[in-house]
Amino acid sequence: AAASSMDVVLGRRDLTASSGQRTHVDMVVPFTDYLPGSNTLSDVALLRLAQDVPGSVARPMQLIGAGEAALWAPGQTLRIAGWGNQTANLCDSGGGTCTAAGESTWTHTPKEADILRVDDSTCGSGPDPGYSYFWPSTMLCAGVLDTDGVADTTNGVDTCQGDSGGPLIVDPGTGAADMRLVGATSFGRGCGS
Repeated sequence: AAASSMDVVLGRRDLTASSGQRTHVDMVVPFTDYLPGSNTLSDVALLRLAQDVPGSVARPMQLIGAGEAALWAPGQTLRIAGWGNQTANLCDSGGGTCTAAGESTWTHTPKEADILRVDDSTCGSGPDPGYSYFWPSTMLCAGVLDTDGVADTTNGVDTCQGDSGGPLIVDPGTGAADMRLVGATSFGRGCGS
């Protein structure tokens, strides 16, 4: 999409509110390895805002540092957040079929949950469709994984449609101001079923 067609709203948690600051995007820089037409491979871009945003409106989250790998190692607790669908369903956002457990339920305020980081070999050996899209060189897994490929079970805690692009965060234990961004939600199976 063209930068001229985008605005970013910062400092607003409730999507029905008018708080926060709206600013134009003046440049979109897609990841160099992005494959147009792929819904999972390197689908991330940098947005340059047309104006500076004061820290009183929004403060950037720190990226995880090179020496902080232990904070997001397998078995560590990570946090997911987003405004996405809250209805459990059997959707494979990686490209499979979808069987909803009911009508989609969207939220106006973000929801958060803690999940555990899963090791690459466990994620890479999960059933298709879904886990076949996992590339350990650029991705990581978190949550309770579907183990049989039929009855998706994520223990009721998961991201869903509408949460894509949302943060995967780790708390180094020194307070909310020190949270680190580990990754971004891209795809999964189960949506909290």
